[in-house]
This record gives sequence, C-alpha cells and structure tokens, in this order.
Amino acid sequence: MGVITVGAVFLGQTGWAALTSHAAEQQVFACVKRNGDVSIVERGERCRKNEQSMSWSIEGPKGDRGATGPQGPKGDTGAAGPAGPTGAAGQRGADGAPGSAGPAGPTGAQGATGAQGATGPEGPQGAAGGAANLSSPNGAFQVSISDSGIVLRGPRGVMFVDNYGMGQSANPFFNGR
Repeated sequence: MGVITVGAVFLGQTGWAALTSHAAEQQVFACVKRNGDVSIVERGERCRKNEQSMSWSIEGPKGDRGATGPQGPKGDTGAAGPAGPTGAAGQRGADGAPGSAGPAGPTGAQGATGAQGATGPEGPQGAAGGAANLSSPNGAFQVSISDSGIVLRGPRGVMFVDNYGMGQSANPFFNGR
C-alpha cells in the first residue's frame, strides 16, 4: 500500500507530463525502487538493478454495471416554463339545464291607440223594469224611480223629474205633483 501511495504522490507532482505522453499508448511503464519511489519510463527502457519494472493500463477494462442507487431527495421546484401552443378546439358540450326565471322587466311605454273596431250586433231585449227605491246606508238620502218619475230626497229637501219637468221643494216630505 505504501508503494501505491508514494507512487500516487509522485505521479501527482512530478510525473504528470510523462504520464500524458503515454496516453496515446493506453499503457504506463515505470520503475519502482525498494523504498517505494516510482519513475515513469518510456516503453522498452530498462530499469536499474535496484528497481522493479512495472506497467499498468491508463484506462482499465469496462466493469460490470453497478446496482441502482437509492432515489435521492426531492429537488426544489424549478421555474415555470414558457406557455405551450394553443390546443385544438374541443367538441361542443351538451346543453345545460335551463336557468330559473329572471325578475320581471320594467313596464314599457304605452302603445298608440288602436283603430276602432266594428259595431257589434244589437243585444236581446231586456226584462221590463219596475219601480226601484234606494237608500243611503245611514238612511238620510233616497232615490225612487217609478212610472211617474224620479225623486231624490235628502234632509234639506226634494228634487224630482216627472212628466211635467223638473222641480224641487224644501219640504223633505214632498211626494210630487
């Protein structure tokens, strides 16, 4: 282990230029002293008597694929991407249910008077009338209708219409002419 450590330090400090010159050959040649010092040499160069020759590949053979590692922690949310292009129009959906009735609108302006309609047919003859007497709810006023005329009676007098004309009397008890 000491040889590899010393060799790694040596390679890292003084042997880098020599190592890169061997990169095209894909192999490194070296001489290793008993104390662990490593010297990078050219291919075919002989090591001294107190050195051991050694070589290794710059890049080893491809190893087997390793096992899949565990999933890493969730990363931060990235920035929003740009908007995508507008998609094609979808199919028309089904009609929805009718809504509830809205409030009544304001009354419109009065329309113009229409043309007069045609005169209707004459109605049937009504039943013959008779005498009628009407009184106000408090009994102070009365109207009498008969074949002899109309009499309007109140607390201050009487007005009448008969076959002779119109007349009046201050006497509330007047019964006609």
